[in-house]
Amino acid sequence: MLAELKKTLWLTEIALLVGLAIVLPLWEFPKNLIWLLYPLVWIANRFVTGNFGDGWRLWDTLIMLWVVSCYLAAIFAGLHHEEWRGAGDLAKYALVLWLVMRGRYCGRELRWVLGALVVSAVAGLAYGYWRLLS
Repeated sequence: MLAELKKTLWLTEIALLVGLAIVLPLWEFPKNLIWLLYPLVWIANRFVTGNFGDGWRLWDTLIMLWVVSCYLAAIFAGLHHEEWRGAGDLAKYALVLWLVMRGRYCGRELRWVLGALVVSAVAGLAYGYWRLLS
């Protein structure tokens, strides 16, 4: 039973990550929905396996400083309009980066994500050029 749950959660986690890579440049609503589900499934999967990644590393500190610097830039922004939204977006994607780094994905899984990013970028470019030229 526990082995099936682990396998199901792992496949769901990978599917959500690949799905996020596919919809990232294309659609806003599915991107936000998958972004909400991926960390929840990631955390559930880590509670089941008891593995939250290695200890604190330099990359963890750099990601944290990156997010903090973005919020500091929003605090001290000279023009006030949507600076907090930009900081929130960066925090969302930094969280995904942090979870992927701690996820201990193998090369095959990362190649799936990279392939999905390339396909979605090409699809987004094709759609953009089609809209521009029509």
